[in-house]
Amino acid sequence: MKLKNTVLSLALMLTLSTLAFGQSNDLNIFGYFQNNYTYFNVYSGGAQTISTNSFLMQQMNVFFQKNINTQFSAFVNLEFTNSFSSQDSIGGFKIQEAWFKYSPSGYLNVKAGVLIPRFNNFNETKNRTVLLPYVYRPIAYETYFFNQFGTGEFVPTTANIQVYGDIPVGELSLNYAVFYGNSETSMENKNSNFWGAGQDPTPYKMIGGRIGAEYNNLQLGASFTNDRKNLNQESNGFQVATYNLGYVPRTRFGAYLNYSVAGFELEAELIKVYYNLSDGQKQTLASNPFNPTSFDKTFDHVNLLYNFTDKLAAYVGYDYMMAQDNFFTAAGVKIYNYGVSYRATDGILLKAQYEHQNDPLKFMGITTIATRNDYLLGASVSF
Repeated sequence: MKLKNTVLSLALMLTLSTLAFGQSNDLNIFGYFQNNYTYFNVYSGGAQTISTNSFLMQQMNVFFQKNINTQFSAFVNLEFTNSFSSQDSIGGFKIQEAWFKYSPSGYLNVKAGVLIPRFNNFNETKNRTVLLPYVYRPIAYETYFFNQFGTGEFVPTTANIQVYGDIPVGELSLNYAVFYGNSETSMENKNSNFWGAGQDPTPYKMIGGRIGAEYNNLQLGASFTNDRKNLNQESNGFQVATYNLGYVPRTRFGAYLNYSVAGFELEAELIKVYYNLSDGQKQTLASNPFNPTSFDKTFDHVNLLYNFTDKLAAYVGYDYMMAQDNFFTAAGVKIYNYGVSYRATDGILLKAQYEHQNDPLKFMGITTIATRNDYLLGASVSF
C-alpha cells in the first residue's frame, strides 16, 4: 500500500508540474464535481430494513484539452467516483478518455485513443453534471448503482476509434457516428507476465454506430453495438454466478428523442440488449434451475422538465430496467424521480431530488416487494 501511495504521489507531482508548464501553451484545464447528501430507507415485505443518511463525493471529472492546430486537438478526462480514496480503498478512479482528434471539417471528424462513443444521446453528456438537473442520473448511466444493477451492460462505456460528423440539409441537420474498440474491460488482461496488462487478448472487438437528425428543437436517432460478453463468470448483483458459457455474441439497440417547446423539455431513451446463445449454451444454462432463462435486457427512460425561469427548473421522470441475470432487476425495477434544480451562478447548480424504486425481488420461487426511497440534496460545480 505504501508503494502504491508513493507511486500515486509521484504521478500527481508530475501531473502538477506538467500542468504548470502546459498552461503557458494553451492547455485548457477545467472540470466538474458533484457532492450530495442523501437520506434513504428500504422496505422489504412491508417492513423497514434499512434507514440511513450519508454525504458522498458522487463524481468528479477533470478535463485537459489542447488545440494543437486548426485540425488536430487532444483531450483527457480523469474520473473519480463514490468518494474515491486510494488510502482507504473506496470509490473508483479511471482514465475515462484520452484521445486525439482530426477535424478537417464538420462533415468528418476522427477520434483515436480511449473515448466515450456516441451511443444514444445521454452517453456523451452523462459526466457533465453541472449541465444536468439530476442528482441520480438515469439508472443505466448512474455510476453510484454500477455494481448493484450491472449498468455497464446497457451502454458501451469505451471505444478506441470513432468517425463522426454532421451533414446539414436545409434546416435539417443529420449526424452519424461509427466506432470500434475492445469489447469490455473484463476481457482485458490483468497479468503482465503473459500479455501486456490492459490489452485485450481475445479476437472479439466491438463495432457500433449512431444515426440521428436534428430539426429546430427536435432531436432523434438510433444506435447499435455488436460485440461479445464473457459469460463464464459474472456478478448477478448479489454474488458471482458461474455460467461457463464462454464468449457470447451481444447486440445493443438504442433509440432516443429530445424535444423542447414553451419551456418544456422532453427526454426519452430506449435500450435493448440481446444475447445470441447457441443450442449448446442454452442447454448448459438450463442445467442449473437457479440460472436465468435469458440474458436479454431492457432499459426505458423518460423525463419531462419545465423551466420556470432561466435559473429554476423542475422535472418528473420514470426509468424501467429489466435483466433476468441480476438479482435486483430480474423481475424489473421501476424508478420514479421528482426533482428541482436552481442555477446559483453560471458554474454552480443546486439540486434536490426524490427517487422511489419499486423492486420485486425473486428468490427460491418467492417474490418479495422491496422499495427504496432516496431524498437527495446535491451541488454540481464547474471549475
